[in-house]
Order: sequence, then structure tokens, then C-alpha cells
Amino acid sequence: KELEEVVISFMIRENYEIVTRAVWQPDAKHRAGCHRAGHTAVLLHATETSHGSAWTWSKLVKPLYNVGFSVVLMEFPGYGNSFCEGQGDGWRRHDGYIVAHVMSELGVGKFHVVACGQSFEAFVHLVQSNPNRLEQSHVFLNPNVDLGKMFPEVSVKTAVRLEGEQWRNWVREERLNRLGRILVEHRVGFMSIFDEAASPASLQFREDIHAFRSNSHSLHENLIIEDATKEDVCEVQMGVRVKTRFLVLSK
Repeated sequence: KELEEVVISFMIRENYEIVTRAVWQPDAKHRAGCHRAGHTAVLLHATETSHGSAWTWSKLVKPLYNVGFSVVLMEFPGYGNSFCEGQGDGWRRHDGYIVAHVMSELGVGKFHVVACGQSFEAFVHLVQSNPNRLEQSHVFLNPNVDLGKMFPEVSVKTAVRLEGEQWRNWVREERLNRLGRILVEHRVGFMSIFDEAASPASLQFREDIHAFRSNSHSLHENLIIEDATKEDVCEVQMGVRVKTRFLVLSK
């Protein structure tokens, strides 16, 4: 079955055109006023460099479709043929809204997220602004987040009597705690996969999120974080190590 291309135009201060490609299950027909039936996964590409592309996930489309998911590939502004009239990365503060709006235009109610690299930030923004649109389980490859941009209010102006390295460590820990509380509050379940292509920032995020999980007494059991390598793929597919899963991994 071939991917169906749809260009979605809308406005958030600037005009946006977002290119999507999707393959729908036979029962997921789009009817006016109704959401498509079945489960849908939206695949978000990395945004750290200008070379990101929805085609990053092309090999996952068929495995996901074969196990019953409709699959949506979308490209953020400035990638592929998607664009917005504004300059620079201003669209990033709206990335969660962009994803939610695109999925609404496609007739999708709730959806799973598969994201790579810094597009994890779009997922966090979705958790904050549209938690009712998200299914329970999600998968991330080498996730990363710019905590400074996400929580700028925790900054040099914060009234804490610390200096130098102690202050920097406190700021990062406080920002991480705020991220963790967002995920815990909405009972997010996700699996993070870190491979040999993981950046230093992604590996640091892995250590940070594990530390948060270990130190938080209120952490909901649905916040499941597992590291997987290529050697773990078969084990993950069988569900031996991961409680909430839906992704069939493709090498």
C-alpha cells in the first residue's frame, strides 16, 4: 500500500504548510465529524540539524502497518517541503500545537508518538497542552531536550544561594524535576532507545531521566524507561523487558 501525501495549511501568527505522508488501515476511513477508527502512530524526525527528514522512519512504516497501525510521517517547517513564513526556529515553541493540528486535520483523535532526537520536545509540549490527544505508550530514539529553552524561568534570576558549579547543577536538576513532574502528572508511558548514534546530549539526558526515576517517590509506574540496543531488539519485540510497547523495531 502506498503512502498518501497531504499538504496541510494553517496559521499561528505566520502561515504554515506542513507536508504529511500517511498509510491508513482499511477501517480508518475519514468521515466528516468523526475520528478515524483504530490506532495511529505519528513519526517525528530529528530537528537538531537541517538534514532531518520524515524519511528517517521510512523503514518503520511497513512493520507498524502490518501490526495494525495507521502511520503518519510529517515534516516540521524548514524540512522537506514544509515551511512557515516566519524566520528561524520560531516554530519550535508551537511544535506540539503543529502536531496536534495536523493530526486533527487528518481526522485522527488520539495517537501514539514515535520521535527521534530533539523532536522529543514536541511530545513534551503535547503532554502539556493536549494530553487528551495522546495514547498511553510512545517510543523515542536518542531523545534529547533543551531544558534551558523549555524552562527559561529557572534561570540566573532564581533566588537560590548557590554559586558556580553548585548553582549550575541545581538549575539543571530543577529543570529536570519540572520535566519529570509533567510526565508523571499525565501518566506517560514511553520507551527510550539509545544506540551508537546517540549524541552526548542524548546520553546525558538518559542519565538525568534515570536519576529522576530513582529519586522520585511519586513516580507513577506508567513512566517506564528502558534502554535498548540492537542486541535487545528481539527481546523487546517479545515484550520481555518492556511493559508498555507497540513498536515493532526494524534494523
